Amino acid sequence: MVTIATSILTGTGTAPKNLGVGSEILLDASANTGTTYDWEILSKPKTSETYLKSPNMVRTAIVVDTKGVYQIRLVIDRDEPYVQTGILSLNAPGAISVLPVSDAPVFSTGGRIRNFSFELPGVLAGWAANWLVQDDSSILASHAGTTRGRIIPTNFEVTSGKYAMCLGDDIGNSNFFGIDDIFSVEQDVDFTGMTILKLQIKFRK
Repeated sequence: MVTIATSILTGTGTAPKNLGVGSEILLDASANTGTTYDWEILSKPKTSETYLKSPNMVRTAIVVDTKGVYQIRLVIDRDEPYVQTGILSLNAPGAISVLPVSDAPVFSTGGRIRNFSFELPGVLAGWAANWLVQDDSSILASHAGTTRGRIIPTNFEVTSGKYAMCLGDDIGNSNFFGIDDIFSVEQDVDFTGMTILKLQIKFRK
């Protein structure tokens, strides 16, 4: 998985999803192994005129010049058989709260896993708060939040909350995956002192 570290060079807020308008954000891919690095802006607010500085270096920077969501893609070793791709979203809500951001709810069936039943949405459709998404083949580019990603499922009965994460398509539509492409969600959890992990999963051929 491609790792992109974010930090604020100038400005206010907390990277990557609670940034003050006008903040300059450093994007750092040095934790990855690669030879070439290509950064690009997939989407940005309609009134934004921002751009990526040094878009072909291992580190780049961007100014969030207006409120809204900025989606950045990094391609490492483009045109090579071992190409790697990562997508990052930056969010400038327009006003930074002086209050600490509350933690996602912990459901009784989730233990230490934040937002266990995916009840809290992420900044993009089909994403869930506190979960890192990797979508190499852009599966969430269409029908995200309705049949793919964080959805209210029709073919799966959840035990906590009403949402589930569908890594595929809830109604059986087909999708194209390239070699080594990944569609996943992940979260770092401290399991110190725990011996059992229970998962509710449904597979379909």
